[in-house]
Amino acid sequence: MDFYMTLSVLLCVLTGVLSDADQSVEVSTKYGGLRGLRSLINGQTLVDKFLNIPYAKPPVGQLRFRAPEPPVAWRGVRDATTLGPRCPQHAFPDMPPRLSFSDSEDCLVINVYRPARNNSTGPLPVMLWIHGGGYYIGTANLYDASQIATKGVVVVAVNYRLDAFGFLCTEDDAAMGNYGLLDVIRALQWVRDVISAFNGDPNNITIFGESAGSAMTSLLLMAKKARGLFHKAIMESGVSLTPWTVGLSRSKVQPGPLNLVKTLSEKLFCDVTDTSAMVGCLRTKDAMSIINITWEMASEFNQILFRPAITVGRHDSLLDVTPEHALTHDQFAHVPTLRGYSKNEWARAVNDTEDDGISFEEFRQSLSIFLDHWFIVQPAFHNDMTTVIDRFTRAYLPLGRQTNPKQLRQTMIQIATDVICIAPTLKEIELHAQNTPEPQYLYRFSYLPELAMRASWQGVVHGDEMPFVFGSPFTSDLLWPQAPRNWTRDDRQEADDVMTLWTNFAKYGNPTPTAVNGITWLPWTQATPSYLDIARPSQMRPVPNIPTVSFPASLEDPSVLVG
Repeated sequence: MDFYMTLSVLLCVLTGVLSDADQSVEVSTKYGGLRGLRSLINGQTLVDKFLNIPYAKPPVGQLRFRAPEPPVAWRGVRDATTLGPRCPQHAFPDMPPRLSFSDSEDCLVINVYRPARNNSTGPLPVMLWIHGGGYYIGTANLYDASQIATKGVVVVAVNYRLDAFGFLCTEDDAAMGNYGLLDVIRALQWVRDVISAFNGDPNNITIFGESAGSAMTSLLLMAKKARGLFHKAIMESGVSLTPWTVGLSRSKVQPGPLNLVKTLSEKLFCDVTDTSAMVGCLRTKDAMSIINITWEMASEFNQILFRPAITVGRHDSLLDVTPEHALTHDQFAHVPTLRGYSKNEWARAVNDTEDDGISFEEFRQSLSIFLDHWFIVQPAFHNDMTTVIDRFTRAYLPLGRQTNPKQLRQTMIQIATDVICIAPTLKEIELHAQNTPEPQYLYRFSYLPELAMRASWQGVVHGDEMPFVFGSPFTSDLLWPQAPRNWTRDDRQEADDVMTLWTNFAKYGNPTPTAVNGITWLPWTQATPSYLDIARPSQMRPVPNIPTVSFPASLEDPSVLVG
């Protein structure tokens, strides 16, 4: 699987078209007035949208590669009726033309969606959305949260810096890194200070995200600077222990963040003998020149390179211990969580265009390519690949050499799904539950639309819950790569159920304070480890048994496998 294909998977392209505006609507905030749009959703509910609102100063010039600063107030009423730019990123060729946005470093903006009428007796719960895209691509503009807002919540979708702009780190004071995460923390501070102007409750905030946005959500649970800024968290297909989530300094797992900065600087003819001078030079370079080089670097290494950095031992950094350490030493926010994954999360690990399955030799080759892609920079792992493949083969094919091509194909999909998502998710929820009394909810998304545009053997893959979280079956113009061209009644009912579960959790910390279409979702506990299988019908199931070889014995050195 190449780097481009990986980002195709990690980016879930999802949007709903802005409905025809019925009228404009204004709010007054501490930074100035805003004029948004009031639209009729589903022919019955009015939703207000306020778009392209700055939550921080533009991170340009000397503010590039620095923590975000509060925005500057404006005079009068700011137009908030049109979407703004996305943060600088590599051009994505699969993007429909009418969903193309200009790139600008002046991109630290949010979009707010709220019910036009507050039918509750108090302020509304707030949900802050963190988009996915492998830390390299994506924008809040792709996610119209109008459908979610009809459920009685205020939704804030946030842009954050990507690629080197969001995650460049020299491991010292020159550039401490994690600017994308710091952007989200700044957005949460904006929500705390301003959201009451939108009828939102600053004391009831849920952060939620998908893929890289889900991993960032998980990391924010561990960031001391984020404590108290949110009260619940939803993670969809990504946690702190996922193999691609973080980069570690002082580790034999992968090149340190500083080495990446030096490579980038050399390619841009910057002096690399001093980190401050190096970062100062990079601040003068054209944004897209940096993007083009980092994309070449990622393609060359076949890896996501610029990502959240763990600067071990630097107590002034945002993340100074590994996720593994934070989880085992109770160094995370004690809040209710809801997390999960798709049934066949990583089906794209198998290439079977003829739909005839794979041979045993192809199974071994697919396994080698998959492991090489995700653990390519781990020398001990890479140099002993045959032994590692043998371990996986014995664990997942206990009867030895299998001959059924379609069963082998399914086994390869299961291995990839276990390694990338299920095993890390189960490990994280177990460690959370050991250290906090707050409820932890687990799901598997298994619902496949009848008219899904993909080979049936792939099943329910990475990001397939997204149309249902955002209520896409209720819109007729959702552009999303493999979504059905026509949605059915069952699809709409599934979307309504999922939106109700997610927003119930945001409101009450419990997705089913009362049953939702016959669903009662029980929390995961050590005594009864179970998950909600979201399907038709949905039902509680015991957690699966994952071969121990699927999860590293140590996150700091995943080349050491158990089993």
